[in-house]
Amino acid sequence: MGERFKTPSRSVLVRSMALRMKAWAEAVLEASTPPEEASPQE
Repeated sequence: MGERFKTPSRSVLVRSMALRMKAWAEAVLEASTPPEEASPQE
């Protein structure tokens, strides 16, 4: 993980980290929730 030292600014790192977290969260939700009942609350 040496890409951290190559980033021009911290905002770039924060943005990529946020995107990674978002993708991870979506993957977890998708894996733990069956498609037929994607939103039980609605």
